Amino acid sequence: MEPIYTYFDLGNMAGMESLVTDADAAARRLAECGEPKNAERRIAIEGYEESFIVRMTHGSASIEGSTLTLAETALVLDHEFVPSNHKQRDDMMSSIGIADAYRYAMRQAKEGRIFDRSLMQDIHERVSIDMDDSVRGILRTIPVYIRGSMTVPPDPMKVRTLLDDLAFLCSNPDLHPLVGVAATHKAFESIHPFVDGNGRTGRALMNFQLASYGYPPIAIDAERRGEYISALEEWDVSHDPKPLVSLICKQVIFESENRMAILAPSISAASKQDPHDRAASATDEARRANGTCADGIRKGPIL
Repeated sequence: MEPIYTYFDLGNMAGMESLVTDADAAARRLAECGEPKNAERRIAIEGYEESFIVRMTHGSASIEGSTLTLAETALVLDHEFVPSNHKQRDDMMSSIGIADAYRYAMRQAKEGRIFDRSLMQDIHERVSIDMDDSVRGILRTIPVYIRGSMTVPPDPMKVRTLLDDLAFLCSNPDLHPLVGVAATHKAFESIHPFVDGNGRTGRALMNFQLASYGYPPIAIDAERRGEYISALEEWDVSHDPKPLVSLICKQVIFESENRMAILAPSISAASKQDPHDRAASATDEARRANGTCADGIRKGPIL
């Protein structure tokens, strides 16, 4: 049996309730903030989102070996960076692709697109502008290896079927969304469906899933590179999903709190309603019965 199926084994997911509870609560509070109610807060949150894209892009590129600094990445995305050598040019193109793929993923999530193989290929096509056109968005036909990892990607003849299986597995309603996002990300990286750019593509897909479930997008900052790589490897070596689930949950909390610091003053009177109000509780119960809550975050059992 291919390893990707084991990543969704419910028996491995026990004991992670505490990891997702705080992240759910933070995302719920952020959702309650609603849209900014005045120009000052709107400008501030727009500025934060642009800053986030720079940080997310820098982190994702750094994981893959980019040497650009955070400040240089900002210049790249402002189209003001002039590379001084081939390495910087490659890193510049990679960063542009990461940012473009992220924005595309967020648009697709907002439009309600489903997670499937065509989405994976579309995102890879956008993230890989530093590659030859013949491989952009094209599933690999040769064996590949993951640098610094014990994971051996599957035979290229199995890739198409495995990606379709992954799209099915990630929709399992018995998995809590955040656990499902972690399992999907790990499985995608293990399949390694493209000759290059799998990490960048997988992190864009991770944010697509988070946004689709009502969570804020996250950045794996350059400082967390080691923690992130270790968490992916730990899942294979020790069959322990907790490090990756924990990292994702911590970043959801971090991004939720940063945005709340800007938006919290604009919480509407309705969102401040007594949580024990019986009418509101009845409405929430009805939404839960349909798999969602008032905050729009899809709920699901961990086990």
